[in-house]
Amino acid sequence: MTALLETLRRPSMQDIRVTMAGTDLDLTPKLLPDLYIGEPLVLLGHGSASGGAGSGSLTISGTINGRRWSQTVKLADAVASPAVAKLWARRRIDDIEAERVLGKLADDAADAQVAEIGIAHAIVTSQTSLVAIDETPVRPAGEMLAREDLPVNLPAGWDFETLFGGAAARAALANADTLAARAAEQQAHGLDLPQTATGFAATLASGLLMLVLGLAGLGWLRRGRVAK
Repeated sequence: MTALLETLRRPSMQDIRVTMAGTDLDLTPKLLPDLYIGEPLVLLGHGSASGGAGSGSLTISGTINGRRWSQTVKLADAVASPAVAKLWARRRIDDIEAERVLGKLADDAADAQVAEIGIAHAIVTSQTSLVAIDETPVRPAGEMLAREDLPVNLPAGWDFETLFGGAAARAALANADTLAARAAEQQAHGLDLPQTATGFAATLASGLLMLVLGLAGLGWLRRGRVAK
């Protein structure tokens, strides 16, 4: 934290400005922050040959230790780069989102600009996405569709012959056939289900009788105490 505060206390360049001559580049970032020790200034520009992007100059100026400093860069040797173009698109979208937050750009206009940049540079944004389409034909033209059972791999350590072709498998199949035949025979002749229901009526009657006897005994005891 001490090192960070010391770095922020001593900016190496302030009041940074960029001017262009003979060119029409769309530069990003729009808001240039102060530079601190060890930080580079990275500007990304987007333009076209018809707009003079490959000619002219770019001048960067700022204040270093209270004195003005400037440096001019010739753009005649600039080389187009797809990687730099995508990086510019990302930084330009950051500028648009910053303008949205500051209220300088309406939501609809910001979304439209983000979508335009995303489509033009084939990048994923809040308004665009990438869809992969495989156009490789898998069936020759004119060939009819066919239904086919695809094999399924067994879990690791399982043996197909032991599971489906061995003595255990044959015994299981025979047992399945026997059970199926027995079930069909029982269904044809009807099933004698076990009578597992309890005689609840007799149990209920005996319970009521015990309740009556208990009440009678309780009344007899109370009568005897009153007589005494």
